[in-house]
Amino acid sequence: MAKKPRQGQGRQAAGGGVFQQPVKDEKNAFRWFSSATSNGHYSAPVALVECHLLGRGTEKDIAEAFRLCVEFAERGNEIAQTRLGRMYLDGVGVPRDYVFSYAWLNIAAAAGEDSAMEWRDNLEEKMTKTQIAEAQRLASRWEVGTSISR
Repeated sequence: MAKKPRQGQGRQAAGGGVFQQPVKDEKNAFRWFSSATSNGHYSAPVALVECHLLGRGTEKDIAEAFRLCVEFAERGNEIAQTRLGRMYLDGVGVPRDYVFSYAWLNIAAAAGEDSAMEWRDNLEEKMTKTQIAEAQRLASRWEVGTSISR
């Protein structure tokens, strides 16, 4: 597992801000994110997810973005967990599912991911108490290396 960033590092990727600054060579950036992911850089996987989502430096491939996000979320990367929660929230690459969204955001929030806490708390306003309880149950049963299932 990659070394976790110190508090406040790598957070931009979770919010989808990988390309908020101009990038001169998107294909080179994509190659760098791919290499950095292979070498265990902690926030690179979510940057790679964003490349696939936006078609930046590679073909747009939402299915691949979702697959990568699931892979790294299940490995315990809270930045990927936050992004996955947002993908479920927005229905990107997967049908919208507030319960799975909340569960992944809750897991990331428990690991200290500040943006996950905000997304989770805002999502809670759209959910029933039954949905929240189910999401909390799913999150509490999750272990690194496993998926979330009903």
